[in-house]
Parts: sequence; structure tokens; C-alpha cells
Amino acid sequence: MQSYLQKDGLKARGLEHFDAWASTFGEIQLAMELAPEGTGFQLKNRFANFFNLPELMTMFKEIADIKTPDVLNLPVPKANSCIPKLHNYDFAINGVTSKSL
Repeated sequence: MQSYLQKDGLKARGLEHFDAWASTFGEIQLAMELAPEGTGFQLKNRFANFFNLPELMTMFKEIADIKTPDVLNLPVPKANSCIPKLHNYDFAINGVTSKSL
């Protein structure tokens, strides 16, 4: 989203390329995952952690209008909670444990 709406701002900060943005705000780790065919494993680079989040949020807020529930003050309906009653609870527990052994 930032690359579309903040192209000039990213360029001014030296973050116009994804690699620069990723090295500034994220930690990339090599991880093993199941291959699409399901026959083996392959190594993939994945974002493991994000850092510099206050700076990233400040930049994002320049283009986004973020509203939290306390700012919107919208009515929230009360949830109807229902706790189901289990009949033959002991049988269910004993039946599951005896079949799993």
C-alpha cells in the first residue's frame, strides 16, 4: 500500500525498493517448509519479526485514517452466551479415552 500511496515519501527516506523497506522494518529468516507437491521440503525466506514499528506506524498514518473503537464510539450489541449441557459426559470421556488407547 505504501508503494502506491507514499512513493515520494519512501523515496525521500531511501526506502523506495522493497529490499530497503524489508531490511528497515523486518527480519527475514530462512525457513524450511513443505513443498507444494508434498513430496519433500524446500527453503523459503520469510518475515520472522518486525521492528521499528513506531516509525512504520507513523509513516502509515500519513496515508491511512485509522479509527479505533473508542474513537468511533459505536454501539456494540451484547453477546448471548450459551453454555451447552452435555448429557452422558462420563460416557463420552470414557469412550474417547478407551478408543484412543
